[in-house]
Amino acid sequence: MTTTIDDNSVMVSALYDLDKVSKTYIFGGTKVYALKEATLRIGSGEVVSIEGPSGSGKSTLLLLLGVLDNPSAGTIAFDGKNLTSARDAELTKMRRETIGYVFQQFNLIPTLSARDNVGIAMVPHHVSKAERDSRSTALLEQVGLGHRLDHLPSSLSGGEQQRVAIARALANKPRVIIADEPTGNLDSKSGGEIISLLTGLQKTDGVTIVIATHDEDISRHAYRKIRMKDGEIVDDVVLQSEQPNGNHGDKNA
Repeated sequence: MTTTIDDNSVMVSALYDLDKVSKTYIFGGTKVYALKEATLRIGSGEVVSIEGPSGSGKSTLLLLLGVLDNPSAGTIAFDGKNLTSARDAELTKMRRETIGYVFQQFNLIPTLSARDNVGIAMVPHHVSKAERDSRSTALLEQVGLGHRLDHLPSSLSGGEQQRVAIARALANKPRVIIADEPTGNLDSKSGGEIISLLTGLQKTDGVTIVIATHDEDISRHAYRKIRMKDGEIVDDVVLQSEQPNGNHGDKNA
């Protein structure tokens, strides 16, 4: 595993290591950068806020961190393994077992109960129905929905639906939660509760949390803020010197 040394000379595990990563598209014969030469390290157990206006590149960066897209140039390593040279089967396994996803749209199946929406994430792993129900119940209780297990999404508030989505993201015990505008469809009160819940997972589960948002208020819940503009990282600030687990914020190489 790659390690770096921060300003306080504390060794920090680098879970993600990006070296001059770019993502480009061709429009009308012109190369357009969605992400330009991003060099970034994210330590294990960090809570990171990625901020910037629409079109800044934050969602593109999240897609790459979530192994949902491939870079056009540069390299991405996860836990010391080069993802840009990994096989499709390895990346698929990583998406299923290592990363949990939370999006602005809740993406719940309308005909399934809250418990079954969580449990369906475990089906590819051939987990028994009894075990799926047991773990789904425990996860929904963890996010404060133990009393709503059998409710359909249509009978849940937006905040409750996002809590179900978070429980689903935790179903396979991921090491990382990738959240793209998770409060975008919520009122300020519900949004604050969701961010507190997400960042609290670092304390309870030791999960690395990476949140993309245009809402600067969210940064007060994070331990590190990365600001983007026009596809580039323009600022990277450690907001709190220590993570909840005692690690110090890992900075760019």
